[in-house]
Amino acid sequence: MGDFSYQPALADGQLTMVGPRALTRNVHHWLAPARFADAPSAGSITV
Repeated sequence: MGDFSYQPALADGQLTMVGPRALTRNVHHWLAPARFADAPSAGSITV
């Protein structure tokens, strides 16, 4: 969703990678920011 990136989550222990090294070393390819990551959250939009 773009609220935070996986690198800080890994560094502070909020995210743990488990699996074959061939997959976990390429996590940046499958945890890329979502297309709508820069869009404002629904709660922040006022009508």
